[in-house]
Amino acid sequence: MEAAYCGTPTLAIKRGSMPELIEEGRTGMLVEDFVEGYHEIESCFDMDRRYIAERARMLFNYRTMTKQYLKAYEKVIDIFHTREEQRRTIRRMAAQTRTDLSDIWPGASRPAGTASRRDTPGHPATPAGRSDRPRPHQCYHAV
Repeated sequence: MEAAYCGTPTLAIKRGSMPELIEEGRTGMLVEDFVEGYHEIESCFDMDRRYIAERARMLFNYRTMTKQYLKAYEKVIDIFHTREEQRRTIRRMAAQTRTDLSDIWPGASRPAGTASRRDTPGHPATPAGRSDRPRPHQCYHAV
């Protein structure tokens, strides 16, 4: 972006964030590999350097970037709150149906007064020393 601020065209491999940053044919060229880049580099010399600098300053200044970061944070916060709502609903429903939530929602506790499915007839208790071992369907990251 520093180069674009100075009006310098960018020649980049078409990967990662480059397609979002470069307006192909106007602020730079996106290529598949270095061989293609070798053949396209001369087209960069004819690009409008003033346009490149103005576009970079318009899109990537601190005000615009701050607004974009705030939007991204707000989106993450909304997703987090939605997940928290889902957790509360599932816990409330499990308590109403006396379901062992720990079997379907890792890290959750059973509603008071209910037995684990493993401790009920037909579902033998876990062998001694292995009760804290995670089951294959458990999730190991925060949801």
